[in-house]
Amino acid sequence: MISYQWADQEMMKRIRDQLKFNGFRVWMDIDEMGGSTLQAMASAVENAELVLMCMSQKYKNSPNCRAEAEYAFQKSKKIIPLKMERGYVPDGWLGFICGAKLFYEFSGKYTLEDKMAGLLKEIGKQWNRDQEQKEPVIKPEIAKPVNSEPVRTVDHVDSGSTVARVSVFNRTVESVRKWTDSDLKRWKDKNELNSVLPGRITAGEVALLLQMKKSPDFFYKCLHEMMKLSDLLSMSKLVWALQDIEKH
Repeated sequence: MISYQWADQEMMKRIRDQLKFNGFRVWMDIDEMGGSTLQAMASAVENAELVLMCMSQKYKNSPNCRAEAEYAFQKSKKIIPLKMERGYVPDGWLGFICGAKLFYEFSGKYTLEDKMAGLLKEIGKQWNRDQEQKEPVIKPEIAKPVNSEPVRTVDHVDSGSTVARVSVFNRTVESVRKWTDSDLKRWKDKNELNSVLPGRITAGEVALLLQMKKSPDFFYKCLHEMMKLSDLLSMSKLVWALQDIEKH
């Protein structure tokens, strides 16, 4: 669910579209509001797995936004704050609800793509955590082998190489975001993706797919439910094409 003040509607529509593209069902008042406003808001909160709370002074000053936010807090809903006003620091009732939480900034200070990847990752993490709580996995005990050799442990992890790999990956993602239409077409042609990917896909969305691969469950859920890639051949073509980007 997206809880926002109407001054931020255009940005929230863009965020909503990105979330839907990535496989999430999103409630936003302009899409699903009907009948009693308060009842619609209450039902949206009650049925939400998670609430994106869009912080700004106008949000804080809005009675409807306050009612929505406080009801979400009362219902113990997961809340991810989005900072919509540059330099804004929540105080009062909004500070009480959101003050200590990690927020994602969509005030215009950064591009949408810069912050969307982090938001998607956080939502995916929250969603996966919720699924684990609903469907606990029992770890089987492993019998100890008789007369086995002592288990060797790793005493040192080369953090430098890990940081280097992360840095290379981030540069790759940033490079893909800057692809021209020609770059995008060349990649799709090379990997025979024209029949797999929708024609409207952008370089920024390819970069998001690269980021999403870090969360396999979330990634394949998006491919299947949102991008409608239901056959193994289509999925494998896209996965190999993304891996090809990472190799270079």
